[in-house]
Amino acid sequence: MRRGRPTQAQLLEINRRILTTAADFFLRLGYSGTSMDAVAYSARMSKATLYGRFPDKESLFRAVMTYRLTQWGEWAAKQNWSRGETLEARLKHHMKIVMSWAATNEMRAFDRLLTAG
Repeated sequence: MRRGRPTQAQLLEINRRILTTAADFFLRLGYSGTSMDAVAYSARMSKATLYGRFPDKESLFRAVMTYRLTQWGEWAAKQNWSRGETLEARLKHHMKIVMSWAATNEMRAFDRLLTAG
């Protein structure tokens, strides 16, 4: 097995693994129920690797939200919904995107997570 600095592709895979694992924990267990140790273990990496990228749970949570927003944006861009040229057509286009996101289990879970007291 090759040792040394990870390649760019390996770094991206490590970050993807961390963020998808952390998102799963946050959605299933909530913010307070998620631990950095559990995320590191489930993502199959050392705590040092996790903490080297995210110094605390808050920064990990922020990164998860940014990651998911980026993914949702990429998904929306791939949809073949005509934006149209009129204001009404553009508003309908954006409402289709918002309503599609709002209907997903993941979005409802993130909403509950973000609005929990």
